[in-house]
Amino acid sequence: MLRIAMADFAELSKRMIEVAIFAALIYFGLRFLRRTRGSNVLRGLAYLGVAGVASFLFLIQFMGLDRLKQLFEMIVQSVVIALIVVFHPEMRRAIVHIGESKVFARLFRKETKIIQRVSRAVESMSKVKMGALIAIERDASLQSIADSGTHLDAELSPLLLESLFYPKSTLHDGAVILRDNRVVAAACLLPLSQNPEVDKRLGTRHRAALGLSEETDALAVVVSEETGTISTALAGKLSYAITKETLEKQLEDVLNTQKRRERAAQRRPIVTTLGQMVTADPWRKLSAVGLAILLWLAMDQRITASHTVAMKLDVIGIGQQLPQLAGIDELFVNIPTDTVTHTGFVDLSTGEPIDAVKLTFEGPKTSIENLYGDSLKLSVKLPQVEWDKVDRAGFTATDIQPSHRALVDGKIAIVMDPPRVSIQVVRVKVTTLQLGADQIELMFNGDERLRARLRDDTFEFTPKTVELFGPARAHEELAARKGERPMRAQLAAPSSARQIPAQITLQPQFEELGLRLRERCSLTVQLRPEMQGYSFDLPVLVDDLALPPELRNQYRPDTPTKAVRIKAGGALLSKLVGFEPGPRAEWARANLRLLVWIPPREDESSYPEKILARARLYLVDSVRDGDNAADFGLEELVTVELIRTP
Repeated sequence: MLRIAMADFAELSKRMIEVAIFAALIYFGLRFLRRTRGSNVLRGLAYLGVAGVASFLFLIQFMGLDRLKQLFEMIVQSVVIALIVVFHPEMRRAIVHIGESKVFARLFRKETKIIQRVSRAVESMSKVKMGALIAIERDASLQSIADSGTHLDAELSPLLLESLFYPKSTLHDGAVILRDNRVVAAACLLPLSQNPEVDKRLGTRHRAALGLSEETDALAVVVSEETGTISTALAGKLSYAITKETLEKQLEDVLNTQKRRERAAQRRPIVTTLGQMVTADPWRKLSAVGLAILLWLAMDQRITASHTVAMKLDVIGIGQQLPQLAGIDELFVNIPTDTVTHTGFVDLSTGEPIDAVKLTFEGPKTSIENLYGDSLKLSVKLPQVEWDKVDRAGFTATDIQPSHRALVDGKIAIVMDPPRVSIQVVRVKVTTLQLGADQIELMFNGDERLRARLRDDTFEFTPKTVELFGPARAHEELAARKGERPMRAQLAAPSSARQIPAQITLQPQFEELGLRLRERCSLTVQLRPEMQGYSFDLPVLVDDLALPPELRNQYRPDTPTKAVRIKAGGALLSKLVGFEPGPRAEWARANLRLLVWIPPREDESSYPEKILARARLYLVDSVRDGDNAADFGLEELVTVELIRTP
C-alpha cells in the first residue's frame, strides 16, 4: 500500500509541475502581449474562444457530432499555424526581449543619452518649423511598425534626426522609431487614431502619434510643421504645445520609471517582495492557471499509451456475474451452459489449441493508467448462434464487452492476439448423483492424524444431490468407471477444530472428459478431538452394582493400582497440560480411575472365584463436567483379575 501511495504522489507531483510550467509560460506570454498591437488580436481570439468555440465543443460532446468533431480538430491544427503568422512580430520581439532582460542588462550596461539628444533635435526642428514624428519604444515591441519603414539601425544623434526630417529628404514622411540609443527605422507608418473625440484640427502626424499611444506603451513626440509646436502622446492622451523643459521631464519620467521601480524593489524586504510577487496581477495569474489546466487536459488526451495483458480463456453462463478472483486476468465467453459445454479454444489462424490470449489496450494515457493494478475480468458476447446446430463459434476483439470502468467511454481500442479465436462446444447431458462419502476421495496432504480423527457417521453434504453435465461420451465413461470416485475434497484443519468444512470438486480425469458440476458443493464432517498420551499408575474401582446384593463388595482386584497409558483430549487434556509431571501424576491418582464392571450372568450358574474383566478410564464426579466420553480413553486393552473374598 505504501508503494502504491508513493507512486500516486509522484504522479500527482509530475502533473502539478507540468501545470505550473504551463501557467508560468502563459502568464509571461500574457504580460509580454498586454501592450503590444497583438494584444487586441489575442483579446478578440479569447472572446471568440469563450463564446464560440466552447459552445461549439459542448454541442459536439453533448450531441455526439463525430464528423463535426473531426472537422473541428482539422481546423484547430490550421489555427495554430495562423497564430504563429499573426504573432510573428511579437514572437521575434520576445526573443529580443530576452536579450534585453535585467540579467543581461546588468552585464552590458549602457548609458542612456536619448533624453538630451531627442530634446535638442526637437528644439532645433521646432525653431525652423520642421515637421517631425518620433516614436520611442518602451516595453511593447514596435518591430512590426519598424518593418513598415526603412531599416537604419544607426546611433542616435540630433543631426541624424534633423537630416531624416529635412523636407527634401526621401525619408522625411512617416515616423522614426527609436530603441535605446539607436535609430531603428525611418519613414514608418503609424496607425491613425479612430477616436471621434479628437480635435478635428489636428493633422495626420498628431493623429498617428495618438493612434500609436492607444495601441502600445510607446511615447510619441510630434513637431508641427505649421506652427512648430511640440506635442507628446502617451497612453492615449495628447499633450499639446509643451516646452522643451516639459518634454525633457516627460522623457525622464517615462524612461526612468523602470529604474526607480528597480531601486525601490532593492530597498524592500525580501518577504514583502515575495508577497507582492504572489499577490500582484491576480486576475492575469488566475487566468494563466485556468488556461494551463485546460491546456494540460487537452494535451493529456493526445498522449497515448498501451498496456498488454495475458488473459486466461474460460466460459460463463449467459446472464451470470463475472467472478472476481483476484490476481488472475480472465476473458470469459458467454455460452448457454444448460445447452452446451466447451471443450477448448482454437487459434483460427494456426488451428492450434490455446488457453489464453493477449489483449493490448491502446488509448489516452490517463485512461490506460486506470487498468494498472486491477485483475481484469472481461467477457465476450457472441452474435446470435444456434447452439443446438453448431459445434464451434468464432469471436474477435470487437466482441469484447467494455465492462471495465476504463473502457466504457470508448476511448481505448483493444487488439487481440491471436486476432480470431474459436470456442469448441458439444451439447450436454446431465447426470444426477446422490452425494455420499463413497463417491468422494478424501485427501489429507499426508496428515494421517487428521484422517484418524474423522467421525465417519457425521458427514453432511450441501446440497444432498448434484448434477453433472457434459458431453454424452463423458457420461458414458463415468458410468464405465464404477470403481472410481468421481469427486474429491481436500481436508485441512487445526488440532483444536471439532469439525471441518471442505469444497467438493470433480476429479481431474473427469474434468478432462468435459464434465462439470452444475453448482458448488461442500461437505462438513465432525472431528474427534486431538489426543495426547500419558502414563499413570491409577487406582482400580470395581462396579458390582449388577450383582445380587449378597455378592456385592466381595470381589477385589488382584492389585489396588495398575500402570496404564491413557489418551486425553478436550477438557481433560486442558487440565493435564497445566501440571508438571509430578503434580500431574498426583492429580491423576486423585481424579482418574480404572473402572471394572462385573456384568450379571445370563444363566443361574454361580459366580466364579476369579473374574478377568476389561477396564475403562473413569473420571470422578468432580472433574467429569465438560468432558465428552469420546475425548479420553485407554490407548490399549487393559484387563484386571478380580478375586472373590468371603
